[in-house]
Amino acid sequence: MDLPHMGATAHEHGPTGDCCAPSRRQLLSSALAFGAASLLGGLPAAAETPHRMAAGTIDVHHHFFPTVIQEATFKMLAGVFGEVPPRIRDWSPARAVEALDQNGVAKAVVSTSSRPGLAGMTADQFRGLARDCNEFGAKMIQDYPGRFAQFGFLPLPDVEGSLREIEYALDVLKAPGIGLMTSYGNLWQGNPAFAPVLEELNRRKAVVFCHPLPAACCTALMSEVAPREPLLVEFPYDTGRAVVSLLLSGCFVKYRDIRWIFCHCGGPVPALAGRMRNALSEMPADRVAQFAPLGIDYELRRLFYDTADAAYGPSMAAILNYVPHSQILFGTDYPFVRVETNAREMHDRHLSKADMLAVQRGNVLKLMPQLAV
Repeated sequence: MDLPHMGATAHEHGPTGDCCAPSRRQLLSSALAFGAASLLGGLPAAAETPHRMAAGTIDVHHHFFPTVIQEATFKMLAGVFGEVPPRIRDWSPARAVEALDQNGVAKAVVSTSSRPGLAGMTADQFRGLARDCNEFGAKMIQDYPGRFAQFGFLPLPDVEGSLREIEYALDVLKAPGIGLMTSYGNLWQGNPAFAPVLEELNRRKAVVFCHPLPAACCTALMSEVAPREPLLVEFPYDTGRAVVSLLLSGCFVKYRDIRWIFCHCGGPVPALAGRMRNALSEMPADRVAQFAPLGIDYELRRLFYDTADAAYGPSMAAILNYVPHSQILFGTDYPFVRVETNAREMHDRHLSKADMLAVQRGNVLKLMPQLAV
């Protein structure tokens, strides 16, 4: 199933009117590729008694709906599922805070799970849309002190515009990091086209939150027999593609000071790491040394991975058995997945108290100490 391109007219106010400034851009065409894979896991009824998280827990994978992309977002979801689930349709910053409070989560780092398309959109419009998204997040942070932070949104694949937005997000808005998508059309993060952006992020020693998309190459492969296949598997698959792109291009070595966060326990990464190691061992050693001088496992184990919609037994077992526990961060994928669903799954893993506290709070504060609450 190929996600449609669709027009979007910016609302004058947010979904409940409690946040944020009106968009300056009207009639922007948006093609939204979305974290809706998580939606399937989020539809069942929540547990009657949510498992509360430890005091000070921080959610690093938490979505919001800036006004400028809200209409197209909901239209796309209605086209896929028939109607937008109420938890998503009625989203607001206030409801997000309520969901956090019900589960003992102190703060959420918000990011978009969509990538506006370029069809019919000028460079200035696309840059303005990115700025609108970031200003929406800044208004949430102002309106709910201590409850939110945001990963800055970039207008990639517009490199020049993205360099300007990095400066605005990090220097003006004081964002703790930048959000990237795993792919842009048929370009993944390791593509040389993105080198100036990665160079700047590396210079700044930035935290980069990399959210998956259903890749343009693969969203219609089973359209007749499994039209929702991209929502089920393509999102985590694209995390694997992005990691391999960055690994084999040498970006993990060249841009050593970028601190990467990958979603959903790394998707296929922990399960396939051994396969990658074995396959690459057949390459000449001097070639492998160019992109993994300390070994494949070293490069993959130094990345950070969130638990959003992936704290289930098998996926958590894979990541816990592959990377140091210091590299795992708590995330929810809210509102596509309920906060309590993630909290319950985390508790069901029966981690030690020290490991649970590290995942919920300690690890992210070492990575982004400005998030302390």
